[in-house]
Amino acid sequence: MKLINSLFPEQVARYEQSNSLEIDGKTFNEGEILIFREPKEGTGTISNKFISIDIDCKLNQSLLDEGLAREIVNRIQKTRKDIDLNVSDRIEITYNGSEKLEEVLSQFKEHIMSETLTLSLDKASSELDSPHRHEIENFELVLEIKKSK
Repeated sequence: MKLINSLFPEQVARYEQSNSLEIDGKTFNEGEILIFREPKEGTGTISNKFISIDIDCKLNQSLLDEGLAREIVNRIQKTRKDIDLNVSDRIEITYNGSEKLEEVLSQFKEHIMSETLTLSLDKASSELDSPHRHEIENFELVLEIKKSK
């Protein structure tokens, strides 16, 4: 049992392919060794008879920021719809927001502009008096959107 439990993955694969394996002078044939694949505790592993996939499900700051950028795109598109702009209209955006959202807007500026057909995306020099206020993950975003000429 100890020797079987210490088999290397290559040896297990060879047994699965040939249905035979010699360990310490003893030959084991099909059905004498049962192979079970189970995920390691604390991982995002899924497996079946043929394959195991391990997914790192931990969120890091980069992934969290990317998620915020997607939410910003969503709010821009919602605002575009609310002010009756066509999906194909080029727009100009002025914004104010919490420090975190402004950081994400800066970091993902090109992506956000590309996804929303935005020709200019600028931080307002003063507070915006706009009805288009959004809350994203407890951060505030104020948008002023106009159709580009």
